[in-house]
Amino acid sequence: MPQVTVCTTASSTDGLSRTCELRDALGTTATSDDATMRSMLLRATEWAESVVDRPLRAQTYSEAVPAYGTRRLTLSRRPVVCVLRLLSSTATSDATELTSTEYRVEDAEAGFLSREVGFEWTNAPARGETRFSLGLTPATLPGQEQRPWLVEYVAGYVFPEMATSDSIYATQATSTGRTLPYDLEQAVLLKAARWYQGGPMGADVTSRRVGDLSVTYAEPGAREEERLLARYRAAF
Repeated sequence: MPQVTVCTTASSTDGLSRTCELRDALGTTATSDDATMRSMLLRATEWAESVVDRPLRAQTYSEAVPAYGTRRLTLSRRPVVCVLRLLSSTATSDATELTSTEYRVEDAEAGFLSREVGFEWTNAPARGETRFSLGLTPATLPGQEQRPWLVEYVAGYVFPEMATSDSIYATQATSTGRTLPYDLEQAVLLKAARWYQGGPMGADVTSRRVGDLSVTYAEPGAREEERLLARYRAAF
């Protein structure tokens, strides 16, 4: 499991869309039910984040990361907007901070950082004899990597309701422009609209029958909003 801490949380009050967008999707201009719509949007945003298995709204994180002897570190939150600090140890009093010229964001969407000289494997040698070494050579145990690298960074999408004065972007990042993909917002709007119109259970009903009461629910992945989220699901 990733060892990650949220340092600065997202500030949107409507989640990954706005009540005005939901009103448009529902074909209404009345603002009298905005509080309910806002609640539906927030719930739909949390639903979308649970489906893709990661936060989607831009936030600031501090994460302890293992290394595997390659040129790459992998962050668990993405897309990476910017790296604030990269330290050689989680004990900040003894750590060396790398300059911004010593590493780069290799793939923001995948959460990859790279460094030309690489990152030494952080799996400490096992003590004594193991079934891997028989006591003849130093050995390491798979999956026992330590997490010495400490990365402080901003990751996630800038959503429509993000205030340009938000502390995440006002002092730490370079852009306040929208980065939230429109298909992600569309998925949230579709889910919120279904809940608003039919309630949490009614939103997944595809057919009803009055005689002998029969109700059919949508199969997992059958809804358009679920298909829109499919390519954003966490791969690791």
